[in-house]
Amino acid sequence: MLALLASASAQSTGALGETPKVEVSAFLNATPLTPGSQHVLAVVVDIPEGLHAQSATPSNEAFIRFEIKLTTPLPPGVQAFDTVYPKGHDQTYPMLGTLNVYDGRVIAYIPLTVSADAAVREGLEISGVLTTQLCDDKSCFPPEDTTFAVKFAVATPGTPAVPGNAALFSGFDWSSFGKSIQPTGPPTAVNAPRVFGLALSPQSYPLAFSIAIFVGIIFNIMPCVLPVLPLKAYGFYEASQHSRARSLMLGLIFSSGVVAAFGVLGVIVFFAGQQWGSLFQQPWFTWSMVAILVAMAAGLWNLFTFRLPLGVYSFEPNHNSASGNFLFGGFTALLSTPCTAPLFPALLLWASAQPKVVGLGLMLAVGVGMALPYLLLAGVPELARKFPRTGPWSELIKQMMGFLVLGTAVFLAGQALLPGMKFMFAIAATAVVAGGFLIVQTARLMPRAVPIATSCILALALIGSTGYAAVSLNQKSVEWTPFSDAALAAARAERRTVLIKFTANWCANCHYVEATVFTDRQVRTALTRKNVLLLKVDITRANAPGSDLLRQLNPAGGIPLTAIYFNGADEPVQLASIFTPATLIETLETGK
Repeated sequence: MLALLASASAQSTGALGETPKVEVSAFLNATPLTPGSQHVLAVVVDIPEGLHAQSATPSNEAFIRFEIKLTTPLPPGVQAFDTVYPKGHDQTYPMLGTLNVYDGRVIAYIPLTVSADAAVREGLEISGVLTTQLCDDKSCFPPEDTTFAVKFAVATPGTPAVPGNAALFSGFDWSSFGKSIQPTGPPTAVNAPRVFGLALSPQSYPLAFSIAIFVGIIFNIMPCVLPVLPLKAYGFYEASQHSRARSLMLGLIFSSGVVAAFGVLGVIVFFAGQQWGSLFQQPWFTWSMVAILVAMAAGLWNLFTFRLPLGVYSFEPNHNSASGNFLFGGFTALLSTPCTAPLFPALLLWASAQPKVVGLGLMLAVGVGMALPYLLLAGVPELARKFPRTGPWSELIKQMMGFLVLGTAVFLAGQALLPGMKFMFAIAATAVVAGGFLIVQTARLMPRAVPIATSCILALALIGSTGYAAVSLNQKSVEWTPFSDAALAAARAERRTVLIKFTANWCANCHYVEATVFTDRQVRTALTRKNVLLLKVDITRANAPGSDLLRQLNPAGGIPLTAIYFNGADEPVQLASIFTPATLIETLETGK
């Protein structure tokens, strides 16, 4: 009781006397601002000696938090991101308890980007207000709002920016551009994402969501997902033997599983700040997917001669349960993540500049698109009834589906164990086994010349195509240098052109770009002639060197992505997703 009276007395004394104030000033890391560049505003706060302020993350939500807000609209083309606050430290006070506070000098940073088409302007100003509450070791003073402002200009492209106050910015983490997905002002993009040749402006909501649905539909023909399509069709055939209503109900549940999985991925990317495909950076996830696929293949080969957990049976194609359909839908969506080009990375780049809830909505729209073909098949069971019914040939088709599923499992396991595209030889070996099985089973079921000849042709086509792909995709590529910040900085200081390829073993489309573009003789000649430094960022595992740069260029982390810094430029030209050798050569020649 005495402590409370003493605290109240101190507060009254503080209120009657002169209230201490913080000193606030603001500085830009370089001036003037130039189109197509990144800048940082430092807000410097000096707290009087012997006092402290609640931090940006106070120990109690009811306390007045240290908060900085911009108060004037920024000019078109200039975008501010969330303020990056320093961590507070815990301090225990006899009268106040343990608090998370700031004291002395506090520096917060506001990342800024200037779009490539920003207009040249003079006499501009960034102004804001700091809300804070000062306290001593016994009591607190009334909250205060303190304003700050800094003048700036947007200069013509190519104007050199003069650095200043280097010591103030030594503590800034430039990866904050990638981590600050939520912009505080109207979003703009230095490199506007393009889909079908159309630039996605920040206001292109109808176009972006329409493309998202279309992207979801084409996910179903990606190599990672294609093997499960006949499995689900077979499942709906089973359901169609009952009634249209039951088939449609199971189709709706399956579709809900697809959409729900994309919703979870959206939360991981846009709210948890993880890169797209980050689940495949975790060995436990990759090997879980492999185990499920192997179990599915074994089920298709009728190898379940012992009782397995119910969870395994739920992934069988002939399951007829609500839970099995929901799980299968989610599994199908997750299986699509390594094969999301050619349109998806551009959508992720657009979504990363939007409010987080818009990014989540875009992911849900992709899920809706992916679920549409299954929903159509479930709603029109007459299509499913066209599938072969019981009999030896139906059984053979089902067993060959098992080899398709096994091939997907080999892809996931191979990319985790083998470098580059070496796993393609394991897939080719699987194709040899599948082709031999097809010939032997055909000869056993129908020992006549025409069926056996047909099966031989199919087997040779399967073996030949996978073998050719394995050899082609393992051709000698260009010589890559592992990425390092020092190598990039040194090359840019020398004004040397730098090409950075962002890739991962689990990214099938990344391997396609490597095999079709960087093995091309004309591409290799152009790279040599231009004396291009080739750096590779491999994000197969989490926190790999260059991951922060990927987040900076595309906060959602969509790959494949190729970034080219011409002549030491601050911002690269980006080639998102899949592209051709001609596109890369043209970019190298034109610098854009």
